[in-house]
Amino acid sequence: MKLYRFIIRLKGGLATPLKGDTLFGQYCWQLAHDPDLIQGDLGNWIKTYPESPWAVFSSAFPCFTFDNEYLFAFRKPDLPLNFYLGKLPAEREDRYQLTKSIKKTKWLMVGEGLKITIKNETLASDQRLLKMAEDQATFETKRMVQKAGAPSLLKTEEKSHNTIKRTTNTTGPGTFAPYVQKVDHYYPDSEFVIFCLFNEEATDAKMVHLAIERIGQWGFGKDASIGCGRFDVVESESVAWPEQARANACYTLSPCLPEKGAFKNQYFTPFVRFGKHGDILAMSGNPFKNPVLMADEGAVLQPNNQDIFKKPYLGQAITGVSLSQPETIHQGYSIYLPMIMEGANG
Repeated sequence: MKLYRFIIRLKGGLATPLKGDTLFGQYCWQLAHDPDLIQGDLGNWIKTYPESPWAVFSSAFPCFTFDNEYLFAFRKPDLPLNFYLGKLPAEREDRYQLTKSIKKTKWLMVGEGLKITIKNETLASDQRLLKMAEDQATFETKRMVQKAGAPSLLKTEEKSHNTIKRTTNTTGPGTFAPYVQKVDHYYPDSEFVIFCLFNEEATDAKMVHLAIERIGQWGFGKDASIGCGRFDVVESESVAWPEQARANACYTLSPCLPEKGAFKNQYFTPFVRFGKHGDILAMSGNPFKNPVLMADEGAVLQPNNQDIFKKPYLGQAITGVSLSQPETIHQGYSIYLPMIMEGANG
């Protein structure tokens, strides 16, 4: 399988987080509307997905340019706090300040080689990412942000909407139904990286690039019709899956459903996906899917044996999530990065 990275630049707010399982769902709709984006019949590929995935998407992560190379901000691994603390200072005040600083960090900075190194200097807070975004912003962008108020990496805006009958263009008598929709706005012109692992028998880099490009043109997730979820694909490039000779753990890049009995230790934040069909099925009699409990991206899984490192993905496909379309599959796989977990950070 081939591993590619796609750099995207946001053009507006996001009403739905850019997570790998949702990206896979919208990607499948692109294939349904344009059969030229996949080799052979999509239905046959969907049937084989539980045994052998032909496409796996990562979640989107902030990325920056540093010394003419990309630097990715992955989610801080879900490890116990003592793993990050390492050898504690002798003074109580120093121990307190170290613990406080570690708790503020949310990100793990990783270079283009995708080698996971967990040290205090590779951890980053929102403020550090904001400083990097400001350093790379144009003068016009900085001026626009300053006019809008105090700059931040991410602002959540609440927008009021109302239900409108399209036939009359009014709410209708007795049907005034206002609601609030939350939209996330990142620092202007923010760039993100999405990784995609695909089977070359099913598709190729140009096809995947075109599919992601179309998702950005039409809008990703909720409220795409009013401008949310729009982005441009800035770059796509093949990357080598990193190898760690002494790797004993896996760091996941998207929500996943780990294989039962395959891991001796699992560190993750539970994530419940309350799924809903998109596209034309969003207007069906029952567009809602069964909820799915997964391990969110940033999970650290320690396998029972080294066989897991023979392939660049883990997890399993999720079936039985839809009553209106029983053949529906959900991405429970995740691309992972091998890492060395030695028990504590020195």
